[in-house]
Amino acid sequence: MRNVLLIWTSFDIPNVNFVPLGLGYIASNMSKKYEVSIKDFALDKYSDNDLERLIEGLDPIAIGISFWELNYQAVKDMVATIKRFRADSVVILGGPSASARAHGGLEEIGADFAIKGEGEYSFELLLDLISAGSLHDQGALSTVPGLTYYDHRQKIYLSIPTKQFALEHIARPDYDTIRLRDYLSRNYEFGYFPKKVRSCPVISTRGCPYQCEFCSARTIHGTKVRLRCVESIVEEIHYLYHTYAIRGINIIDDNFSFHKEFVVRFCRSIISLKPSMPDLLFGLPNGIRMETLDDEMLDLMQKAGFESITIAPESGSDRTLKRMKKNITVNEITSRVSLIKKYRLKLFAFFIIGYPGETIEDIKKTIHFACGLPFDQITFSPFNPLPGTPIFADLLEKGEINEHYHPGNYFNITYAPAGITVGQMNALFRFALIRSVVCSPRRLFFLARSYSIKRIFNFAKIFLGRTSHQQKKPNLSNAE
Repeated sequence: MRNVLLIWTSFDIPNVNFVPLGLGYIASNMSKKYEVSIKDFALDKYSDNDLERLIEGLDPIAIGISFWELNYQAVKDMVATIKRFRADSVVILGGPSASARAHGGLEEIGADFAIKGEGEYSFELLLDLISAGSLHDQGALSTVPGLTYYDHRQKIYLSIPTKQFALEHIARPDYDTIRLRDYLSRNYEFGYFPKKVRSCPVISTRGCPYQCEFCSARTIHGTKVRLRCVESIVEEIHYLYHTYAIRGINIIDDNFSFHKEFVVRFCRSIISLKPSMPDLLFGLPNGIRMETLDDEMLDLMQKAGFESITIAPESGSDRTLKRMKKNITVNEITSRVSLIKKYRLKLFAFFIIGYPGETIEDIKKTIHFACGLPFDQITFSPFNPLPGTPIFADLLEKGEINEHYHPGNYFNITYAPAGITVGQMNALFRFALIRSVVCSPRRLFFLARSYSIKRIFNFAKIFLGRTSHQQKKPNLSNAE
């Protein structure tokens, strides 16, 4: 049996952490030819010497690292450290940024391989080639879907097309290997459940058919929404409820509600099991398309225990919505919000501020629009062009960003529309915070009831720390 090491780094945002579900899927879908170890730098602090001893002890044939824009620098530093003390280590990138970035991010990070798209099958195919000593066999490498690598002979990067597969063919994540109990014991918080609810993420669908200019979701899981078998999802939830005492399920799909028949079957299955899981709650923290919802779905979701829904209107300006290719209007957003609130569900919303082409008036319009609707919480985010998105390519072509642009941790202001300064962007965000929370007793009460003091403090630290951070390290084409 050969050892394989998977690494989950910490993120550089206080209180922002996610259970490494993707690594759990990789671990649970590996054959017994390989022994998988996951080292979680978000749970355990390792020095460079600790990492060196770890790798020497395991002697893995490959090291896989989950690569996000949120941990860009951590991954880059880690690969450099690994290569410094063990140059022949084979390092493989996976995760969202490996899928979205040109050449899988290999140029920037310095890893050996990247796997774009889903890795449950491709990762082991690559391991088999490593085991067989076929790392430079072009014919063999071309059989690994989504593989990106550097051809030293031709001096070019090569990428194999990705390949989607039926989700019923993969096993559920290995929750023990990703140390779910350790996350729970450290008061893991994600989503919008009350602070005492033990929660866990679950994936039920993959894929996104929409064309939003700023989003890279379809580059990761494809444009077709694929469904897991309802029975397997329910079995996984039942397992989490009784094994880990999970009482809050965060369905983190991008398009949970896309297929109505699927939602209806899922909710009816959960309702039938309510006597055995009476206190189970559901949330949709990643945001779903509000236009897919109707009365029948919302009624069943409410009866099944859905406590909250998150939507992503993104803007209160029809002009900006059109540029984003959201395919929805301000009036339609208002109507859908009224429909959802009719079922007494908590409602959360994402909005983007500072989208290309926006004026200060557009941004103020979005803030006033968002704060005027009955949302229980509003998240305003600065626009950050993400690699692999159409808007990123457009800004690059126009020279508004350069090839070295990095979006940072999503909360920093790394881009400002023409005619708006960094100082003005920071002032607008402070205005949004005051308008959405401080001036809303209902939202203030929800924040205090739902979140720990630590989480609220860290949120404030992120939000109020924008100005000083960006003045020290601006990354703007039209900086102040």
